This record gives sequence, structure tokens and C-alpha cells, in this order.
Amino acid sequence: MVLRLSELLERIRPAGAPGASTEGEQQHQQAEINRQTADIATVLARFDAEMDDILTAAHEKAERLRRSGEQRAHHITAGLPDRLAVARSAASRQRDERGVEDSARIAEESTNEIARLRANAAIRTPRLVGSAMNSIWSAVESGPKVGSRP
Repeated sequence: MVLRLSELLERIRPAGAPGASTEGEQQHQQAEINRQTADIATVLARFDAEMDDILTAAHEKAERLRRSGEQRAHHITAGLPDRLAVARSAASRQRDERGVEDSARIAEESTNEIARLRANAAIRTPRLVGSAMNSIWSAVESGPKVGSRP
């Protein structure tokens, strides 16, 4: 509440009263001050009550959030072993699938290599046998004659 100039002057010294104020004037001034401060005290009391309500609501909300967080943490940690088992199973299954795929690939590569070696042997074996036979016949023909001495 903003005071008017006249109200301010009344508080400092009652109008028309030079010198010190009388006891009745002092009581009047004190009553006026008490009336004005009573309004302020009422506003402050309401403000204080509102602040208490806000603090109480904030503490209750904080407690609800804390309990909710604890419940969620408990729920998460309670399900952890199951989720780990599922993850391990999936990883093992993937590893096994890769192993089967790798084994199939290696078996196919081995089969292809064996077929290549057999085809190569089929081509080279007759030549080697022919060459060996020629060498043997050459040695037999150029060897010592029967009945001759070296």
C-alpha cells in the first residue's frame, strides 16, 4: 500500500499539533500502525501457509518419484538374469550358425579342391606313366646284352 503525502505527514506529526505529540495521539498512531501491519501480517501468514503447502507437495512428489525410481530399479535388476540368459542364448545360437556356415563353406572348398586334384591327377598320371615306361624301356634296350660282360 502506497502512502499519500498527507498520511505520511500524519504519522510523523499530527496536523495542527506543534511540538511533541500527546499520549492520545501516540495511541492513535500506534493503532494506525497496528491496523496497517495487521494487513501485512495476514498477507505474510497466507504466504507462509502457501509456502508450507508448496513445500509439503514438493516433498510428497519427491518421495513418490524416489519410490517410483526404486521400484523401476528393482524391476530392472530383477529381470536382468533373464535378459542375460536370453542374450547369451542368442549369442550362442549366432555363433553356432556361423560355425555351421563355416563348416559348410570349408566342406565345399575341400570337395572342390579334391575334385581339382583328381582332375589334375587324371591328366598327369597317364603322362607320368608313359614317361616312366619310356625310361624303363630305354634302360632295358640300352642295357647290357645277355651273355656280355661289362
